[in-house]
Amino acid sequence: GSIGGDVFAQVGCEIDEIAEQVKPERVRMIWADDAECSREEVFERGDEIVLHPKGGGGTDMRKPLKFAEEYDPIVVILITDGLTPWPNTEPPYPLIVICTTTANVPIGQVVRMNP
Repeated sequence: GSIGGDVFAQVGCEIDEIAEQVKPERVRMIWADDAECSREEVFERGDEIVLHPKGGGGTDMRKPLKFAEEYDPIVVILITDGLTPWPNTEPPYPLIVICTTTANVPIGQVVRMNP
């Protein structure tokens, strides 16, 4: 809700390019907002990754980061404006946070995008 469609289009292209080079078995997109974090899109190896954002804003990042643990991910890429509550500790998987603002992001490896 707080991130525009242009950001998702750009990030989708970047993730698609990464998937072309890394060739993961699967890419799972988990859409999270204040209400829930169970809406998913799954892309198998070779699928073009085109994002279809769902939900609104107000996400408490502790919730989707905990939800992602169920899948034992190799890496999680989180797209956010950063204006959210965060966990106090690093998750049990590598986390890359793509942040669209200059907000303080206390965990993960932070990449600023259009701040």
